Amino acid sequence: MPTLFGRRYMRPELKSSGEIYVGIFVLILAGSLCAALVVHSQGDAPKLFEIAPEYSQGRKVQEAAAAALPRLDSPDWSEARDVRTFTKNTLYEKINGRADIYFEYNFKLLTFAKYVNIQSPDEDIQVYIYDMAEPANALGIYKAELSENPVLAEVGREGYRSGPSVFFWKGPMYISVMAFEPSLADICLTLARKLAETIENSEQLHWSEVLFPKEDMTSEGLQYKANNVFGLDFLNAVYLVEYSSSSGRAKLFCSSGGERIDRPTTASELRCVLPRVW
Repeated sequence: MPTLFGRRYMRPELKSSGEIYVGIFVLILAGSLCAALVVHSQGDAPKLFEIAPEYSQGRKVQEAAAAALPRLDSPDWSEARDVRTFTKNTLYEKINGRADIYFEYNFKLLTFAKYVNIQSPDEDIQVYIYDMAEPANALGIYKAELSENPVLAEVGREGYRSGPSVFFWKGPMYISVMAFEPSLADICLTLARKLAETIENSEQLHWSEVLFPKEDMTSEGLQYKANNVFGLDFLNAVYLVEYSSSSGRAKLFCSSGGERIDRPTTASELRCVLPRVW
């Protein structure tokens, strides 16, 4: 066996003519595929890095949301940062495990934002603005998420405090202003009230607020169930109130039967438009 330096240069063995023809055919085929790919890419096919229309639309929504968010009247706090929006298809990315209950109330869009303490960047306030499409849905999810022993707060249509955080609904919006430091309670309430001021809301009473008598109504007040009430897929859009007196407790249920009712404001008008009352 010759050594490495003693071994003579050896030419590779010549391939057979059949192998040469096969190799030439493979090269031609590969060249044809590359040419076809280039021609196809120059046609009407979408560009590899072209921004999808739905993403572009999402960016516009986020920019509009960022511009609408209020600023705090304090040099210690930033304007809204990290503004993002989540649709029904992406809500799980932000509140995975809780998204389904929002879908039950016809969730439309979540806008998330963060306010940061400039002097202490570890302190922040997180804002969740849920567009529930209709005021009834906002009321429904607000009551569904209501914590035990809430401390009522004068903000929005109904609001309460849980620790430093504030929760309320107004118009079609359900809003959570959340913080973890007890010292941030006042700034959370201030921010919640500023957010409430940006939401348009008619002062006119909803028909369900007129229908139910206030006497002996429990502190839970008016509630709303949007879909599949009592597990019945045909029973939707139901308002309910619980009453308590010395004779016992009872719940009153009412549905508009799917008919949209915009402006009955007296009991006599309500009798004309309510097809079903439980």
